[in-house]
Amino acid sequence: MNAVLPAGVSLRRPARHVDQRGDLAEIFRRDWDVGPDPVQWNLVRNRPNTLRGVHAHVRHSDYLMVVTGQMRLALKDIRSDSLTLGLAAELDLCADDLCVVIIPPGVAHGFHCLHEAVHLYAVTDYWSPSDELGCAWNDPDLGFDWPLNNPPLLSERDNAAGSLADLIVQWTHQSEQPTGG
Repeated sequence: MNAVLPAGVSLRRPARHVDQRGDLAEIFRRDWDVGPDPVQWNLVRNRPNTLRGVHAHVRHSDYLMVVTGQMRLALKDIRSDSLTLGLAAELDLCADDLCVVIIPPGVAHGFHCLHEAVHLYAVTDYWSPSDELGCAWNDPDLGFDWPLNNPPLLSERDNAAGSLADLIVQWTHQSEQPTGG
């Protein structure tokens, strides 16, 4: 993977310890300094041709790894103060080539699984609807090249999502709000 990524997005390849039984990979260590500690872990099973997103978060970072199958991860920097504002990037992630991707707040992202896949991700703030912003996966301003043969399986929320322009307005407004209860 030699893609240019939005500022703050990072990749980590866990070391694999292999023997005749299989292998072990350390997927998270606090001493890696990947950012704030996760407070919640999630396991997601994806049916063939599932597309999740495009989502952006104001408060939490995602720590993502594909554990079975593969996915296309698409990223778009929507942070007005970022050196990579507007940058779109795509990564093809595969469980056979373990890779952890850390996605900071303000980097919109979506996942497409052509075949069945499972991904594991951690978040640095508990799930909240106010931190789940989104836009239509097929908004041309995203600049994503999804590997679709048929219309994707979408959640009701993702199917009804608005434009990237609207997402940017929402994200900017919410990111300027003071944090706290």
